[in-house]
Amino acid sequence: PSLKVDSLLFLQTDGGIFNDSRLVVTNGTVEGTATIVEGNQVRTVSNLVTAGGYVFFATRAGTRGPIPFYRYEIATGELEEIFEAPEREDNRSYNLQLIGVRDGLLYLSVLADTEIGRELYSIDPGVEIVSVFGGQRAPELELEMTSETFTVVAERTGNATLSVYDLSGQLLEQREVPVN
Repeated sequence: PSLKVDSLLFLQTDGGIFNDSRLVVTNGTVEGTATIVEGNQVRTVSNLVTAGGYVFFATRAGTRGPIPFYRYEIATGELEEIFEAPEREDNRSYNLQLIGVRDGLLYLSVLADTEIGRELYSIDPGVEIVSVFGGQRAPELELEMTSETFTVVAERTGNATLSVYDLSGQLLEQREVPVN
């Protein structure tokens, strides 16, 4: 995975058989390149999410075991583990996707049980996010709903992915829908 924040690029390098994988940040120069985390633990890095001067990500050494979640402060280069998802009892791997930070919580979508489907979770990132900058911004969409149907309205035509969750965060339905 990679993420561009202003003039910085965050990316995972694959060390191959003889070297460790690393998550690095660079401004494009040798002097401006630093390792954030390295070692066997970085074999799998989730997508990277930025909010309020921080980059959030999760790592894993393999398909099993606990998953640590990290917060990296861009201005200081400080890395802190903020949460650890427990090891699964059934020896299956998690399938997770970080979504973003909203109202002070880091949201993620997890496929922990294929019979239930994707579920929405949030964790406290340990810092107050005052503003959100950088990252990709989706075009603004408006959802007009009736008791039988809905219409997705936007400035441009095309398709959107619609995800419907119940109040507990469980994904009820996800599909591509036409816009306008």
